[in-house]
Amino acid sequence: MQTLKTWKATKLVQQLYDSPGYFLGLALSDEELEAVRGMIRAKWLSQLVSARPDKKALFEGLPIERYHEVSGLIDHATAWSKDSRLFSPAETKRLRGMSLFDRIEDELGPFEVADIEGLGYPEIYWRLVRPDAASDVAGAHTDEWFYTYTNELTPQQQAGLVKVWIAVHVDPGLSGLAVVPDSHRKDWPNHAEIRHGRPKPVLDVDQSTLNLVTLDVKPGEAVVFHIRLLHAGIAHTGPRCRVSMEFAIRLRK
Repeated sequence: MQTLKTWKATKLVQQLYDSPGYFLGLALSDEELEAVRGMIRAKWLSQLVSARPDKKALFEGLPIERYHEVSGLIDHATAWSKDSRLFSPAETKRLRGMSLFDRIEDELGPFEVADIEGLGYPEIYWRLVRPDAASDVAGAHTDEWFYTYTNELTPQQQAGLVKVWIAVHVDPGLSGLAVVPDSHRKDWPNHAEIRHGRPKPVLDVDQSTLNLVTLDVKPGEAVVFHIRLLHAGIAHTGPRCRVSMEFAIRLRK
C-alpha cells in the first residue's frame, strides 16, 4: 500500500493517504460540466433509441434526470451494462484535456488514467442511478476488492491507483456518494460472489453498523479517494436520477 511519503506533500495527498482517506475541493468548470453532461446525454439517448426506436420522440424530449419515468420501456439492466457507459477513445481524449485533470496533476504529480478493463485506452465511464431503485447502487465496498476479484489485478498492478468520482447530476446531500472516513486504514472482512457471470466483492459486515457519511457534493465537484476506502452509492428517494462519472488514475513516482 502507498504511504504518505511516496508522493508530493500536498493537502490532497495528506488527506488521501493519512486522514480521512478522501479529498474534496476540485471541480470541473461550469463549461466543462455542461460539456460532460452533453456527452453523457448523447450516449444515453443513443442507447435508448437503439432499444426502442419507436419512442425516439419521447426520449428526445426528456431530460436524463427524468429517465426513471420511462425506464420501464426498456430492459434497464441489459441496456446499462458497463460497456454501454464507457466513453470512446475520442471522448476520453476530450475529457483528459479538461482543467480538472491539470489540477489533479498539480496536487498529485504526473499520472495516467488507468485502463482497468484492458480496453487498450484510458477508461472513463459514467453511472445512472434512479430514485427509489436500490438495485442501481452497490453496497459498501472498496475499489481494491473489485480490482482484485473482478479485474484480477495483482498488488503490483494496483500500486499507485487512486479513484476519482465526479458528480454530474445530483441533489447535494441526497443522491451522491457516502464514505466511511479513515476506513482505508483497516482490513475489512469480505468475500467474492459470482454476479452476472463475474466475481463481485461483498462486505462481511452489516452496512447499517458502518459510519457512512454522505458527502455534500455539488454538480461538477470531484471526490478523490483511496482505493481501500469503504464507500457506497446512495439509494436515494429524491425526485431525479443521479448521474456521475468515474475513473482511476495511476500515479507515477
